[in-house]
Amino acid sequence: MAKIPLCDRCNFYAHTQFLVCAVHPYGPEWGICADFTSAELWEPDDPKSYDPYM
Repeated sequence: MAKIPLCDRCNFYAHTQFLVCAVHPYGPEWGICADFTSAELWEPDDPKSYDPYM
């Protein structure tokens, strides 16, 4: 399986030893993935001004 460094931060990453992701089970073919979507958490610009109950 050809996993690239971006795989660990992708929404489609499977976190299993049997397949790389839901879109490309064996990893991307050319070392670049056109389907990459970041799984990084969202954070407001100013956390003190953020009100989740608004």
